[in-house]
Amino acid sequence: MLANDSGSDLIGPVNGQYYNLTDIYYNGTVIPSRDCTIQTCSLLIANFQYLPNAAGNYLFIILFVLLLLINIPLGFLRKTWGVLVGMFFGCALETIGYVGRIMARSNPFAFNPFLIYLICLTIGPAFMTAAIYLCLARIVVVYGEGSSRFKPMTYSLTFMFSDFVALVLQGAGGGIAATASGDNQDQAQMGIDIMIAGLVWQVVSLLLFSCACADFAWRVRHGKGRPNPSFLDLRSSARWTGFLYGKVHPNSIPRRS
Repeated sequence: MLANDSGSDLIGPVNGQYYNLTDIYYNGTVIPSRDCTIQTCSLLIANFQYLPNAAGNYLFIILFVLLLLINIPLGFLRKTWGVLVGMFFGCALETIGYVGRIMARSNPFAFNPFLIYLICLTIGPAFMTAAIYLCLARIVVVYGEGSSRFKPMTYSLTFMFSDFVALVLQGAGGGIAATASGDNQDQAQMGIDIMIAGLVWQVVSLLLFSCACADFAWRVRHGKGRPNPSFLDLRSSARWTGFLYGKVHPNSIPRRS
């Protein structure tokens, strides 16, 4: 958003033209931007400058609902309560977020669908990464603690605390943005900026976690420490290989549709 010489809030320039954010002229009639529809206003002043793809977003909704339904019985069967909680809230928030994108497709000018999409798809991955952090502790036990620089739970607790900080920032930012009135764009933008700060924190935490995983993998491959003989059959199984591959690519699904 830019301001012209007179100081009024405008968007642009687009092809040398500025567009007023408050009043949109259509067929000679002044329309408040909050009353805009796809038929009456340009997407240049919408929360989305494009219409989210319906098929792609429905696909992600189906995918995360299936993941949610799969993880619930598995969590109870294996009694992996921490992983279950992380995956449950992660998949639920992802589903709600993509529902918000479907809502935004119908009305890209409405602020609530934009907030539903932004908050849920920003916070959801934090719960999933918490589940992944717990999995590393189990991986260390399977290969043997002698191959690790730290105790198994040290990895999980350290990175879960970092995840908690990211959640606090993202949740606080989402709350500030959600409570901003329609005319208070500065407050809404501040909330979004805080959410982005939480997201950056989470990305940095994931990078450090990836380095810790790579270090542990290197130590296992080079025979640092004594392997745990109790899980020899498990480590040799195709199921274990598939599990590790799934942990390496937890966030490989593209997010924009």
